[in-house]
Amino acid sequence: MQLRGATAIVAGAGTGVGAASALRLAGKGCNVVVNYRRSAAAAEGVADACRRKGVEAVAVEGDVARDADCGAIAARAVGLWGRVDILVNSAGITRFIDQADLEKVTAEDFDDIFATNVRGPFQMIRAVAPHMKTTRSPRRSTTIPSGRNWIVSSAPSRASPIAPWRP
Repeated sequence: MQLRGATAIVAGAGTGVGAASALRLAGKGCNVVVNYRRSAAAAEGVADACRRKGVEAVAVEGDVARDADCGAIAARAVGLWGRVDILVNSAGITRFIDQADLEKVTAEDFDDIFATNVRGPFQMIRAVAPHMKTTRSPRRSTTIPSGRNWIVSSAPSRASPIAPWRP
């Protein structure tokens, strides 16, 4: 698939797998929205590294747990490049709680984790879907699990698996 000139949004791209995904897409010629929630300096560094690969990139703050933020992230990409071709949902949070201490997972912990790791990808997909439908190129969206499948504190994110989506 030809990616040069495509627009990619990578949610949770300030660090980890999201940062690596943003850099890989930039290396393939995509303009990249580097989304972050708390890691502004790291996200700016990722955007700089993407630009050094010869593409346009911007760091955009936003919490995928907030529907309005998801819409704003998508709108920023469309405002800059007129399209969204690729969405990578790699934003994720957890609470590090020993598996033997399940009772330490509070309802607030559960709600926060669920909002980011389950509702967040859905909200991002919904925010970009209208824009992806208007492009002629193949559209792609994927959700990258946190990799913490067996940690008790990630139970909320495992309560509703999200499969890769294509409109």
